[in-house]
Amino acid sequence: MSADHSTKRQNVSPRWLCAALGLVAVLGACGLLLARPHGSFYGDWVNHLWKIAYHEAELRHHASLPVTFNGAPDLGMATPIFYGYLFFPVAGALSLLTGPDAAIRLLVVALFALQFALTWRACLRLGGDWRLAAVVACLVSWAIYPLTNLYNRNALPELFGVGFLTCATLLWFELLDEPSNKKLAWRFGLLVCLAVGTHPITGLFGVLFLALLFACTAGFSSAPALARSLAAPAAATAVVLSGWLYSMVRLKSQLFISQGSGRWIHYPGIDTLLARLVPYDARMVDGAK
Repeated sequence: MSADHSTKRQNVSPRWLCAALGLVAVLGACGLLLARPHGSFYGDWVNHLWKIAYHEAELRHHASLPVTFNGAPDLGMATPIFYGYLFFPVAGALSLLTGPDAAIRLLVVALFALQFALTWRACLRLGGDWRLAAVVACLVSWAIYPLTNLYNRNALPELFGVGFLTCATLLWFELLDEPSNKKLAWRFGLLVCLAVGTHPITGLFGVLFLALLFACTAGFSSAPALARSLAAPAAATAVVLSGWLYSMVRLKSQLFISQGSGRWIHYPGIDTLLARLVPYDARMVDGAK
């Protein structure tokens, strides 16, 4: 009886520890965000908040998504077609229920929680001890790059794009173990679709990276089953992103990945040594000096 109880306790404890450590990891990453429920952190924070609120207003009053942004002094900005094609509509829909401030915070918390859970599970699946899984999951949650994107640069689409790509990569390793698992394949496809539809540059290089991973499995006996499982999610992703893809192809001659005007909109201090080592700089908050 005691042996059975001990075995059951060993099986249950890591799951509870995963939840507890996940809570600590998420609060460690998002605590400052949650402590200031209506605060802003840097220049682009307000820009992204405005875009979410704009999508919310369009959904609320017209039951449709905006094709352009119209606001003084600029009219007819076609940003919604090219940037955050999926992210801002999803955030705007959530904002209908919560408002834009809470929508951002809920989505950020959900992203960090998902990353922690998938990292934990991938480590266990690859044969790691639950203690190692906890350490690796915390390190992923507290990585300087996403925290800098959140608190310093406020590059929210980039934060989510890279986060979705990370989660997709973690699911990829699970798919290698279960190549015929169609649920895993659809989850993987959803995350890739979200990565591309959230931050196009991340999606571009991310898909190339994932294609390389797939090419590395070409000699595996599981490759045909993996290809069959991913066929339908890949087709669905193409359909969901078809509007964005059409716009990119149709207007490619008028699009620039980079141009000289970027030089004069660079914010001083955004790439200082302090910004690289500490993701949160109080001097950049709410007009602080």
